[in-house]
Amino acid sequence: MLQRDRQIRTQVHQLADACLFAASFWLAYAVRGNTTFTDWVNTLLPAKLEMESIPPEMFQNVWWLYFALVPAAPLVLESQGFYNRPAVSSRKALIWPLLRGSLIVTLGIVVLLFFFKAPAPRGVAFIFIVFSCSLVWIKEEILMVALRSPMAKAQYKRRVIVAGTPTETNRLRQVLKARAGDDIEVVAEYNLVASTMPQLIELLHEHSASSVLVSAKHANFERVELIIQLCETEGVEAWLVADFFATQIARASFDEISGHPLIVFRSTPEFSWQMLFKQALDLFGALTTLIFIGSWLFPLIALAIKLTSKGPVMFRQQRSGLNGAPFSIYKFRTMGRQWLHAKRLVAGLKKGRTTGKLVREISVAAKMGGADPGMNPRLFTAVEKAKKESVTKDAIQRAINKGAGIGDEKMIMEHVVYEGRAPHNVPVIVEVYTDNVNRTAPEIRVLFKKGQLATSGSNKFLFDHVGLVEAHHPDANIDREAAAIEAGANEVEVLTHEQNDDVPEGAAGAKFICDRTAVAQVSRWIAANGWTVVTSEIGYVPKQFPELTGAQQSEVGEFLHELDEHDDVHRVWAAVK
Repeated sequence: MLQRDRQIRTQVHQLADACLFAASFWLAYAVRGNTTFTDWVNTLLPAKLEMESIPPEMFQNVWWLYFALVPAAPLVLESQGFYNRPAVSSRKALIWPLLRGSLIVTLGIVVLLFFFKAPAPRGVAFIFIVFSCSLVWIKEEILMVALRSPMAKAQYKRRVIVAGTPTETNRLRQVLKARAGDDIEVVAEYNLVASTMPQLIELLHEHSASSVLVSAKHANFERVELIIQLCETEGVEAWLVADFFATQIARASFDEISGHPLIVFRSTPEFSWQMLFKQALDLFGALTTLIFIGSWLFPLIALAIKLTSKGPVMFRQQRSGLNGAPFSIYKFRTMGRQWLHAKRLVAGLKKGRTTGKLVREISVAAKMGGADPGMNPRLFTAVEKAKKESVTKDAIQRAINKGAGIGDEKMIMEHVVYEGRAPHNVPVIVEVYTDNVNRTAPEIRVLFKKGQLATSGSNKFLFDHVGLVEAHHPDANIDREAAAIEAGANEVEVLTHEQNDDVPEGAAGAKFICDRTAVAQVSRWIAANGWTVVTSEIGYVPKQFPELTGAQQSEVGEFLHELDEHDDVHRVWAAVK
């Protein structure tokens, strides 16, 4: 049965079953209040368990349960698979889902009666189960008897001609036989490639077919167009199987735009009345809260912040919305001396993010070059940097094992490099480690809103991909160039405390630039000759720097800071002095 027909049939059944459950609830109280029934039941029960008659007006105290019972009963039956079966099915497929659904609905009613302390005489629940199951079962039995009649079969059964290549028609016949039940009958097959249109006309007239099911996966669409035009002339339905594109999640649906038919492949929920109602509820709920609570509470909060601390009352943050579209939210700033606690909290979170990024770098390096730091310069660099950030040996070893595939844990992180431009046309390269590129990519696009995200390879020629070792020496007069030559570095630059906080004031700081494969060698020599290594990594050094004013440098700095704050961003390289 087509999905559209199944939905209509299901909705009709749900309406009928809701009415039957409502009638069963009334009958349960009516029968329980019948004196003759109560006396007859008491003759079967021991004296201690005898039931008293209930007044007929007791139902007036529980009629409000219809507001929960009527909408809930069909939903519960649907959750038990009661409607997910052919129109004519076995009694086993009918009774078990019906019985489970009735029990769940009954338990729900008992809980509501207990919670609201409504009258719940003994026996009502059992009588309700008996009546609800019996009435729905009788309805289904009557329908099955009616549907088995020749007249009903002629009305609801679809007589279908399957069109396609022999392989496709055989596959469709098997699928329809397994899943469609008695709703669809394949009366003939039509070879979409070898047969002619007059042959299809003869099949339509001979078998009085109501539909033609076309599989165009391996056929010419011109032939499909001819079949659709022929079906239009003959007054029969043409069904086109939309499996010529392989999808894993997306579901196909039919729509049209400006009169042109479309097949829509959608992996997100389709817009519906339920979604519209939710959006309206969210909007009016937010507006109501803002008007009746925010109108007096927000000014009080703003006043308290202004009186207890300096700075702006609110600040703006950007978030990633639907399909990666950016939107802004406004938040109150923390009040009073809580800034100290917030500063410590931010420092702790930053340290946690830094540790996480270092651990990811170790795992990726081990995955790409092996688990031996002596033979893997990138891993050696990552391990040294992790040690400088006080990452424990156990965490480092676990990260190495995970990346190298040693043990049960496997590395699922990916190393992605994004290239683009910061404000004022400053070249930027962003290194990212992520376990979900589909999540990270739109978030990076949002962060590049103030700049421009470019394609791969558009910026790398503006940078040198080299090894970088930053270190400091207690002797402020040490010869940096001599140390660079002996260590095997290609260049050396002066590194100050302002450029790197890890370099103490008064010490001799230096940035050694070497080949990527020489990072481990340079780092070992420097560490063995009185230098303290603070950074050892493979990165990008700009070949030239654009001229920027102070205000422009500040704007670029804010942009780069927002990039660096992203949890998946490992390193940001920019052509900024």
